[in-house]
Amino acid sequence: MSAPKESLGDLEQPVAAHSDAMLDRFFMLSNDMLCIAGYDGYFKRMNPAWERVLGYSVEELTSSPFIEFVHPDDRAATTAEMQGLIAGQSTLSFENRYRAKNGVYRWMLWNATPYPEQQLIYAAARDITEHKHAEETLNRFFMLSPDMLSIAGYDGYRKIVNPAWERILGFSAEELKAVPVVEFVHPDDRASFVAQFQKTLAGEGMMSFEGRYRTKDGSYRWMQWNATPFPEQRLI
Repeated sequence: MSAPKESLGDLEQPVAAHSDAMLDRFFMLSNDMLCIAGYDGYFKRMNPAWERVLGYSVEELTSSPFIEFVHPDDRAATTAEMQGLIAGQSTLSFENRYRAKNGVYRWMLWNATPYPEQQLIYAAARDITEHKHAEETLNRFFMLSPDMLSIAGYDGYRKIVNPAWERILGFSAEELKAVPVVEFVHPDDRASFVAQFQKTLAGEGMMSFEGRYRTKDGSYRWMQWNATPFPEQRLI
């Protein structure tokens, strides 16, 4: 007598079960906040990272519409993003704030993909609160600095200027960004400025330059410049 042969289906079942177990392990151990949400606006499944970050139990998070945890100022954008998902569009790098159990709001960065046949959305969120706070702190220093801080492009135009520019030169930020940097430099100083600028673009280190800059009333003010290039962003 010969032993009965296993069918292909019999062989596939243990493999499928093993794969499901591995995926479930990744889901439970991920540092990112993974979830499955329904088109009805409720979370269906969530991994333990949610409880660690927000402080709620999974039962608390799944018992109310998820929009109730979203910051009031972010609800309109979140609802619009949800409508896009229901319409079949994926979400990439969407940001909003979620209320933690202690009442503090945490910034979240979302990627999500809809599965219309299941009426489900598979999503991953990452807590970027510390990054956002660092950005806000840097922006505060930038805006409040008495020094004239700016970011310029390799094309010779300023992209961002802080309020000190308007206070010292009289031009608005829009006026300063509308024309090439060199047009504000005194004609007698332009050759030196352009030479320093070209060296910076060539990767020869930090730009250091002294020259006169035109103010809105037509007079010139002496300035000392220090600038560092960021070639990968093509910014100075």
